Amino acid sequence: MRNMSRIINNNQIKTFWSFIIFLSLTTLMHKSLPTLLLSLRTLSLNLGNGKCKWTPPKYTGDKSKQYFRSLIAGFPGGSKRIIFTQLEALAGISANDEWPISKEKQNLPFMKSNYPHHEGVWSWEKTMDQVILVIRNPRHALVEYHNVLHDIDYANNAEDAYALKDNLYRQRAPLNKFIEWRDNRTEYEINWWGWFIDYWMEGGIMRDIQSHELTTFEHFKRQMQPGPYTESGKAFKDFVGNVTVQPELDDHCIVDMPNGACEPIAVVSIDRLMDPVKGYAEQAKLAAAVEGKQGIDIIAEEARDCIWEEVVIRRKGVRTMRDRTGPKEESYSFTPLMYGKMIAELTRLKSKYTAPEWDDVQPAQDLLILLDDFILDITKDLING
Repeated sequence: MRNMSRIINNNQIKTFWSFIIFLSLTTLMHKSLPTLLLSLRTLSLNLGNGKCKWTPPKYTGDKSKQYFRSLIAGFPGGSKRIIFTQLEALAGISANDEWPISKEKQNLPFMKSNYPHHEGVWSWEKTMDQVILVIRNPRHALVEYHNVLHDIDYANNAEDAYALKDNLYRQRAPLNKFIEWRDNRTEYEINWWGWFIDYWMEGGIMRDIQSHELTTFEHFKRQMQPGPYTESGKAFKDFVGNVTVQPELDDHCIVDMPNGACEPIAVVSIDRLMDPVKGYAEQAKLAAAVEGKQGIDIIAEEARDCIWEEVVIRRKGVRTMRDRTGPKEESYSFTPLMYGKMIAELTRLKSKYTAPEWDDVQPAQDLLILLDDFILDITKDLING
């Protein structure tokens, strides 16, 4: 059996990118995956009276068409794939992926990305017009993050990851492998999770991942290479120290997505989107974020609840994390100390976004509701042991 301490050492943390490359390849090379239902269409069918018929989306872009484009930004394991299956069903068009960088992207209105997490890269240059921030309870996001790493056998290059493409979203990782990864990465990734939210909510303001203090451009870029130097706080001390730093934006949010375009137009919860009661309203929020935008024609409002049911209840569309088998999901737990750190990070975010300057920012108000959801859920896990 492979030595897990070798797999998860600091030189191999950045492995999730090969999974991302695979996802982009499945978008562009669907012929190798017949189970993904690749027939083309223009839109799911509105049959009237609240009825509909789901049909697969168009996976190839029309080079002549002009789109208003939306970036679907989310933490790894946050299940952005769940979001784009809804968008595909609503609008009849698929999504691009940030990876591979060198591959010319299809002319499509949606792109999903992990940026600025260490598993992501800003590969879309100036082509995105708005951001939809996707959030998932960190207690679940971290488990799925590891599941994907296990799917591709912790591959650290695109070729090895692609060779294992058929493993994706089939089974959950063995518990012993999860526990070893959990014990090595959870403390750090919780900080990354909260930092990721701050980055987008503040429109790209650069902060230190561990302390969340303002930082410089040089340190911001250096810390995106995870390891003992950056994640121990030593890099921040060396690059910034006790110097007072003024708020500055990541260059991408000045040059590539200027004038506040990095600030999310909506915050969408994966947990709520999959909920049998709350899912309809969360899908409505997603639909509102893209409805009426140039080049995008979404299905009539009367059919949208039906579309949600087709995708979530009847599992239409591509294979996702919901199709995994193996140990029960509740078997994947964290230590009391880890749950406590999650609650502390959620509480930090809640305190920050309850400040008066966020009162009139709807995405911030939606975020606060989700943070309360997550704190309650994790507290239950902590109590139940």
